[in-house]
Amino acid sequence: SKPALTVVSNPSWKPFEYFVNTIDIPQFAGINYALLKKISEKSGITFKFITTKSYPESVSCFISNHADILSGYSREALYHSN
Repeated sequence: SKPALTVVSNPSWKPFEYFVNTIDIPQFAGINYALLKKISEKSGITFKFITTKSYPESVSCFISNHADILSGYSREALYHSN
């Protein structure tokens, strides 16, 4: 089996990334999640998600090699979040 790619994501970025509580269990939702889910269905690649509390924390996690993919990267978002 193929190893899962790790995706770091900030779950407070509606409509792109956010949590939906289903039976008190947070589930990822949003445009970015839907795109990755479709990629997984078509390619067989699996994704494991890491959440952070802020966009700069997500970038830091990615830069320090704790994730393979930084979901929703934007230089402008990083600039405006500092």
